[in-house]
Amino acid sequence: MKKFILQLSLLSIFFVQTNSFSQTYEVLADGITYEGFSSTVFYLNNSSTDNYKIIRNCTFKNATSGAIWLFQVNHIIIENCIFENIAAATGSVEHIGIKIADNCDNIIIKDCIFKNVGADAIQMWQFPTNVQILNNEIWVEDGVEAENAIDVKSTTGPILIKGNTIHGFRPVYNAPLSSNGEGIVIHGVGTGYAQQVYVTGNRIWDNTLGIVSASDGPSSGTPDKVIIRSNFIYNNLDTGVLIAEENGRDCDVSHNTFYNNTNNHLYVYGATDDRFANNLFAGTGSIGANSGSVTTILHNDNLTISDAADAKFAAIDNDDFHLLSDSPAIDAGAPTLPILWSDEGLTTDIDDDTRPQGSSVDYGADEYAADTTPPVPDISALPDITAECEVTALTPPTATDNVDGQITGTTNATLPITTQGTTVITWTYTDSAGNTTQQTQNVVIDDLTAPVPDISTLPEITAECEVT
Repeated sequence: MKKFILQLSLLSIFFVQTNSFSQTYEVLADGITYEGFSSTVFYLNNSSTDNYKIIRNCTFKNATSGAIWLFQVNHIIIENCIFENIAAATGSVEHIGIKIADNCDNIIIKDCIFKNVGADAIQMWQFPTNVQILNNEIWVEDGVEAENAIDVKSTTGPILIKGNTIHGFRPVYNAPLSSNGEGIVIHGVGTGYAQQVYVTGNRIWDNTLGIVSASDGPSSGTPDKVIIRSNFIYNNLDTGVLIAEENGRDCDVSHNTFYNNTNNHLYVYGATDDRFANNLFAGTGSIGANSGSVTTILHNDNLTISDAADAKFAAIDNDDFHLLSDSPAIDAGAPTLPILWSDEGLTTDIDDDTRPQGSSVDYGADEYAADTTPPVPDISALPDITAECEVTALTPPTATDNVDGQITGTTNATLPITTQGTTVITWTYTDSAGNTTQQTQNVVIDDLTAPVPDISTLPEITAECEVT
């Protein structure tokens, strides 16, 4: 087994260094494909020899069992792996892609792909703490049975779910499977409940229910200290975010962008100590609750725009819900939000830009920041264009912009260029914010070829008296 020293700084929800450690990590698997397995590939239990492990660049596919089960272990990293086509259940046994259980601590799952993965892609229960689920894509194809992308049951926290893309989840009621089609579900098991769960910077779309934080019933624990902030939540078939509380815990739903969620952008059952603020609701979808007083709370300090075109999103047809410079959401949010509990954090937007950028915070997940960075030419010095007689066409060079990507240059040149010698033309790269960069290029017309006689040997010219 490969071993190396890994320096890590585990981030708290404030995104500051709070728990640094230097430890020898063992690479348990790297670049291996596990296919057709019918029992758990990695079961890491409470033995100290199972701590400080990394599983990376592996593929788990076409299986009838869960892939990884973490039980009372700490400091585990699972990164850049693919989990694909893991059957949802065999008989009464559910199959979970990665199960994190029983007081696990310091677990990171990042940059993985989960496609058509069983009961849950990732499930947490029995009080894990310091778990980070980062930058994964989790999705299900039409017609494939799967419960949830991420299922957070009884946890101690903090649990950070950030930068993930989640889509395609539908209801399934085929025992032992039972799901209402949630992308992310946060709830409890028995009297235990999920605590300190932070859902931020994610794209949640095309699920029946996007995010649900709910008690499982009057005798079940209710999630506590849940923050749902700075997410793009759109095109879900029923509801974008559903909050259902039996016992009145703290929940914060703020600075999210909701778009075209068929029935409800946000629906709330009970909101004793909750906050709903600075959300941007655009297009189809209602905002409601099971009582009039809660409905009033929902409409305070949030912006609702029925015609999504009026929200001024960057590219709504491409699911780009960043704000354009003339969006009514800019600098219009509530400048000061009350602190619901002492360890509340998350002060950045979906791209980790600091709030505010202007005179006040913006509504929605994106905090508009004026782009002042000009495009950078892809070639630092353009080569000369040479010809002997004329140049009738030019190939535009390109530049790369920090926001717009590739920019094609435009020129002031008038074609054709026929003047002997060097003509200097200017290329201009302009991004969508109006930032420009200019670059010059020489067009050299240099006739080096002597004339060629049309007749190789001229005939004699004869006359009797004169040639005039």
